[in-house]
Amino acid sequence: MNYPSFSRIPQHFVQQKSAYAENKKNLIPSATQAKVQVQQSQQVTVDCSRTAIQSQASQEPPHLADVFKTSAFGDRFFDNEAPIRDVDGVNCKNDLFCSEYAPRIMAYLQQQERQFGQIEDYTTSFQRCIQPKMVAIVADWLLDVAVEYKLQTETYFLAINLMHRFLTRREIARDKLQLVGVSAIWIAAKYEECIVAPVDDFAYITDDTYTCDQIRAMEREILNTLDWEGLTAPTARTFLKRYCHVADSSVNTALLSAYLTELCQRSTELMRFLPSMVSASSVALSRLATTGEFWDATMQHYTGYCVGDMKDCLTAIHSLWASCPAPLDGEAGATASKKYARGRYSRVSKIAPPSIDFLTAY
Repeated sequence: MNYPSFSRIPQHFVQQKSAYAENKKNLIPSATQAKVQVQQSQQVTVDCSRTAIQSQASQEPPHLADVFKTSAFGDRFFDNEAPIRDVDGVNCKNDLFCSEYAPRIMAYLQQQERQFGQIEDYTTSFQRCIQPKMVAIVADWLLDVAVEYKLQTETYFLAINLMHRFLTRREIARDKLQLVGVSAIWIAAKYEECIVAPVDDFAYITDDTYTCDQIRAMEREILNTLDWEGLTAPTARTFLKRYCHVADSSVNTALLSAYLTELCQRSTELMRFLPSMVSASSVALSRLATTGEFWDATMQHYTGYCVGDMKDCLTAIHSLWASCPAPLDGEAGATASKKYARGRYSRVSKIAPPSIDFLTAY
C-alpha cells in the first residue's frame, strides 16, 4: 500500500506566494522611474500597506522586538484574516456527518468533559505510593493490551479515563495499580466493543498475577466508587476526529495527531488539561510539523480555543513528544512511539517535533 508523503502544501499557500511575488515586483520601480519621481517632487510618499511593509522587511534584517510580536506570525502560524469555513455545510448531504446536529453535539461533549475529563494529578497529593512513572508503565501496558486484543482506540482512552478518575478517589497499594488498569479496560471494552473477550483472557494477559475473581471485584469497586457515572465520558479521542475534520487534515497530519493524543495518556502532567484542549493542541502541533500551518480562525471558532489558551498545553505536549522519540529495533520505549513507527501508520512517530519558540509571543 502506498502512503502519502509526510507533508502536503495546500493550494492556497501556492496562490499566496505567487500573489506576494507579483505584488513585490510591482512595488519596486525601475531606476529611471525612481529618478524622475525624485526630480519632480521633494516629498516622500510612504506606503504603509501590508504588502509594502513585507517588501521592505524582506530587504532589511528584522529586529527581535519586531519578530516576537503576535502579528508577526499572522501569515504562517495564525491566519486570522481567512474567512471561517462552514465545515458542517460542506457535508450537509452526508447523513454520516450529522451536520445538522454536530454543533450541539460538540457543545454537549464540552459540557460533559468539564465534569469527567479534567483530573487532578493524584500522584503529587492523594496517592502516596503511586509515582508518575508507574502510571506511565501501566498506560503503556494497557495500550499493548488494546493492540494485542485488537480493541478500539476509544476503548483504551475510556479505560485510562476510568483509571485516573478512580485513583483520584480511592487510595490503593502499589501492587494493585495493574489490577485497576486491567479492570478499567475490561469495563471500557464492555461499553465500546461489539465482542468482549472473557475475563479469563484479561487475567491471562497479566501473566496470571491476578485471578478472575480479583478482576471482577475490582470492577465492582471502580463502578461503585465512580457511582456508575461517566461511563460515556468524552476523551481526547472523542474530539480528535472532529478537529481533524475541521482542520481538513491530511492522512499524515491525522495520524500524527492520533499519536500525540495517545502519547499524552501516559503523562500525569497532562491530566489537568481538558481532553478537548489536548486534542486541539495535538492537531495544531501536527499541522505545524507536517504542513507548516499552525492555527487559523476556523479552528479557533470550532474548538473555542485561541493560541494563548493552549500555550501551556502545547508546551507540555511538545516536551513529552521530544522526550519520547521512536525507538530503534529492539530498544525499549513508549508503546505509542513503537506503534506509530510502523509502516501502516506512516511512521509518524519518527517525525521530529518542530520549534515552538514563537509561543513566547503569546
